[in-house]
Amino acid sequence: MHKWQKYLKFGLVFVTSALFLHGCATPAIPMKPNDDLPEGFGALMLISHCPFREGVRYFEIYRKGDSRSAGKTFKTKAFSPGTEFRVLQLPAGEYSIQEFKIGPYMLRIPKDGLDFTVYPGRVNYFGDLYFRDSGTGSLQYIISDRTEQANSLLTNRYPELINKYPLEYVATE
Repeated sequence: MHKWQKYLKFGLVFVTSALFLHGCATPAIPMKPNDDLPEGFGALMLISHCPFREGVRYFEIYRKGDSRSAGKTFKTKAFSPGTEFRVLQLPAGEYSIQEFKIGPYMLRIPKDGLDFTVYPGRVNYFGDLYFRDSGTGSLQYIISDRTEQANSLLTNRYPELINKYPLEYVATE
């Protein structure tokens, strides 16, 4: 192997690694029922209603603002078909859901995304996201405020969390 081939090989590996690391989203941290929120963090509750066999593969959540972690992207794990909810731990701040993938559909939200705020020391309920095929080969979604049902879900599955932290609807539609 020539000397220049070694440098070329190292350069390709380095550039590929840098691009991979730059483009990766941080996994959103799911909360357990008895977890406490660290100082400066809030809980985000997402509820997905998806009739597609594949379910929601991920939501991509972008942190806005001018803090040190602005520009950071968090990615959720997959949601099963039907109705499923997650409670995620995120640093307090302004966010937007900018992309999600459902089966063959990948939807990038136009403009600023679906904006919301994560307040520290609270359960921040984004709303219920209902997905459906529009019949024209495209995906439609609706956000619905069902705070009472969200409170009931949390009371049954996360009783310690809902007893410690107030629930607040945070989506801006």
